[in-house]
Amino acid sequence: MLLLASCAVEQALVAPPADTGTRPSARDSARPEPVQPEPQPEPEPEPEPEVVVGLLVTELMIDPTAVDDANGEWIELLSTSTADLVLDGLTLRDDGLDDVAVASFVIRPGERLVVCADGDDRANGGVACAGTWTWGSLGDGLALANTGDELEVVLGGVVLDRVVWDDRFSVPGAALGRDDDGQWCAGDAVFGGGDRGTPGSVNPDCP
Repeated sequence: MLLLASCAVEQALVAPPADTGTRPSARDSARPEPVQPEPQPEPEPEPEPEVVVGLLVTELMIDPTAVDDANGEWIELLSTSTADLVLDGLTLRDDGLDDVAVASFVIRPGERLVVCADGDDRANGGVACAGTWTWGSLGDGLALANTGDELEVVLGGVVLDRVVWDDRFSVPGAALGRDDDGQWCAGDAVFGGGDRGTPGSVNPDCP
């Protein structure tokens, strides 16, 4: 009897477990599913900066005395544009018959350049010119009348600046300059052949 009981206990100790399948561990069941990244929208291209076009008449030699009007008249232009301007097709005109094209040139932001009736500095009173126009009156060109006139600067059909004067405006032998406050006055600095003004340079403040 004792021998049979001992064998039964031994069989119970060495018997394999009934369930031989595998189960996930607690660590495996708690692992989160991988998160797929959301697609990001394509960045919008930055808009090109808007170019502001501006051109002002800042000095006028209407009545030179060192040379004749046909040689010595000139106009100073100041660029208030935010980019380089290619002045191809720039025209000058008045309210009458005068309407002329100016030889093409480039002007940078903040730059002052001079356009002249005569581009030769040996004949025009000593002025360095960026462009020229045909001098004349009554439809033959453009002349700046001493007794009163108008001047429009036109680019691409748009009037960029307009100046009007009467017979009290011009001063013999002196250019009329516009200062930062928009006031006009005769120049004092002597240049070239003896006339006064500051062609291509900043104008002094008017008194």
